[in-house]
Amino acid sequence: MNDHNPDEYLPVESAGTVAGIPARTLRSWVRAGKLPATEGQRGKLVRLGDVLAIAEATGRLPASARQTTGNAGNPAGSADFVAGSMAGKVGLDLAVSPSARAQLEAVRDEWLAPLVARNEELARENGRLGERLSSTERERDELRERLAELEAEQREDAQGVATGAAAAEESRSGFRGWWRRLWGGS
Repeated sequence: MNDHNPDEYLPVESAGTVAGIPARTLRSWVRAGKLPATEGQRGKLVRLGDVLAIAEATGRLPASARQTTGNAGNPAGSADFVAGSMAGKVGLDLAVSPSARAQLEAVRDEWLAPLVARNEELARENGRLGERLSSTERERDELRERLAELEAEQREDAQGVATGAAAAEESRSGFRGWWRRLWGGS
């Protein structure tokens, strides 16, 4: 309990860490009315002295006592030692039991490592697909430009054909007129 005043109000999680009681248990005590709590900005706040008093009354040892006795002092069903960022926040140096460490390592090796590897694989695939998309978009834009050029050429050809057809018709009608005059037609 190192630097904590028993009259200090803490979030349920922090008080549980200091007292060595799972936050879930403290929340159930609050719901049952065994532990008085007040509303804080981010949830319930409990007075550390109240938590320690209930812990002693129920036979649960505070965190400082559990550190010296190890897990043997824990009643059945209570959590293993707590470690991590919350311990640093409340000023405690807590140890992780070997069984908890083994469970964490199993979770890391069996679940997290494959997920991380799959995530990295998907990120690489996403990069490849992004490059392929960019390449395809460039190709599409080039094909659109080429199509526009071909359509313009086709319009020019169509205008040329129309102009040529008119000239040919004019030429034919001139030729017919000459032929008629030659053979004495009107």
